[in-house]
Amino acid sequence: MRSHEDVVPEAVNWYVLLSSEHVTDAERQAWDRWMRESDMHRQAWEDIKRKLSIFEGIPSNLGVEVLSRPPSKVNRQRREAIKTLGLLAAVLLPTGYVFKDALFGPFNYDYFTGVGERKSIALTDGTNLVLNTKTAVTIHSSRHTMMVQLHHGEVLVSTSKSHQKTQVLMIETGHGRILPLGTAFNVRRFDQFSRVSLFEGVLKLAPQQSGEHAFVHPQQEIDMHSNRVVFRRRLSVLSPSWQRGYLELDNMPLKYFAEEMERYRYGIIKCHRDIEQLMISGSFSVDDVDASLRSLAHTFPVRIQRYTRFLIMIMPLNQ
Repeated sequence: MRSHEDVVPEAVNWYVLLSSEHVTDAERQAWDRWMRESDMHRQAWEDIKRKLSIFEGIPSNLGVEVLSRPPSKVNRQRREAIKTLGLLAAVLLPTGYVFKDALFGPFNYDYFTGVGERKSIALTDGTNLVLNTKTAVTIHSSRHTMMVQLHHGEVLVSTSKSHQKTQVLMIETGHGRILPLGTAFNVRRFDQFSRVSLFEGVLKLAPQQSGEHAFVHPQQEIDMHSNRVVFRRRLSVLSPSWQRGYLELDNMPLKYFAEEMERYRYGIIKCHRDIEQLMISGSFSVDDVDASLRSLAHTFPVRIQRYTRFLIMIMPLNQ
């Protein structure tokens, strides 16, 4: 017999789908049939709304009210709120909305990693790549260039100091190109920009839609948008320690800590809005996220509340 916890991922899937501006009438009708199939379905639907609304301001009346509106009327706030559910829907659901890399990764990319996985790759020009969790790259090699295309995720790049270079190495992120000049650096691709952290050497950055270049020097970090670069103060990540299985943090807001940990585990980790700005320092394992959360609760005034094995919330200690 199916349990409530078994049904929760399905409810999350419908929540994401119905909140999309691209939802179709057929999908709305399918949700309605699913809701009428059992009380367990209806309870799971209401449960996931109630729990996540504490953190994201998700409208409590999402349901029939959403189904009665045309897709173009779905507001921005709701679309932003359901983004937090995307990971869970993508990796867990048996209803057809599955994580595409799990099925098509071997065909779409040269190298990719799953949730919590890391992979080291040696290129023919002597460059070493370390792929972080949920990362995909394609390698394009020609006589004169070695192009690493970062489709999504994060990669640590170390160029060879001894290897005789016959090809120019470039990293392509979709926001622009990175040309390393004997260096070690980290690149993480976000939706709107790519974050580049330089540890050794020099980098030349060329945004996709700008004719200007920018040079990055050791211990600098920038966000490369498609039309500009923004130099930023190093937020909290002190080193590429994730390649060794942990994050080394210095005064990172708890909200961002939760987002970082969520990358290495199936499901959702959310931080209560009252403690989002609590500053976190220390070393935390990304190979054992549950242990890191226990360490967090032992060190800082927070408690960890688990609603299902896929939904963890970081709460104020006395709430």
